[in-house]
Amino acid sequence: MQRFLAAFVVVMVCCTIGVSGYDQPSDPICVFYFTGIGCPHCGNVDPVIFGEWLGEYPDLVVIEYELYKHEQNGPVFMSFVNQFGMGTGVPNLLMGYNGSVSGDKPILSTLPGVMAERENITAQYGEVLFRLETSPIATLPGEPQIWHSDRVLIRNGTAIQDEAFLHQLLIAEDLTPVLSGVSYEKINATPVPISGSSISFDHAVAIDGWILQWNGAPLTEPTTAVETQSPLPAWLALVAFGAAFLGHGRIKG
Repeated sequence: MQRFLAAFVVVMVCCTIGVSGYDQPSDPICVFYFTGIGCPHCGNVDPVIFGEWLGEYPDLVVIEYELYKHEQNGPVFMSFVNQFGMGTGVPNLLMGYNGSVSGDKPILSTLPGVMAERENITAQYGEVLFRLETSPIATLPGEPQIWHSDRVLIRNGTAIQDEAFLHQLLIAEDLTPVLSGVSYEKINATPVPISGSSISFDHAVAIDGWILQWNGAPLTEPTTAVETQSPLPAWLALVAFGAAFLGHGRIKG
């Protein structure tokens, strides 16, 4: 894949020129974003990624690894550096196989072009972008936070979940049928810190090994219609009982 590196990055940068529209494809794209709370350059990128781009690009999934407050994510970052030939500074954005950019200005100027021209990139270079459909997230190392649209999925333990289930938690328009029959606990939503700010959410649930937070519509509680018969008045019940007793006790001649 090394032969794609230079050409891929050039295409990504060039794609920022003349971008005027956005066409949503059917298969979301995943990017890996390495950041650090307190890093001034990350403070320029975090609010744009989590506050603007997630709303602007409904097919963008951001797998975030925060390094300064989550020391266990440091070795994860270095494994990505070694595997994909990335730089060691943050902010750092890996958009595909050997296609990464680091620094606030390069990230802010590159990703919009990639999102606008991703189908052309794929047609020219093959599957060099990460797709959600083929990206395992249940077994991601460290403590990732996975963002999509109006929600975030946060690793909260070591439990392994079904990949298809996790994908649906991220992209399903209605979460109620996704969580139907699943054991979960409603919890208070808490703001998720980013560099220089935080992102607030309306709702949250804890699932085995994960916390899901989202904005918008809450879960619809299941309702079961049960037919109930009104009890007989006491006097009518006595009459019915007496009639039944006499009927059983009558001796036929």
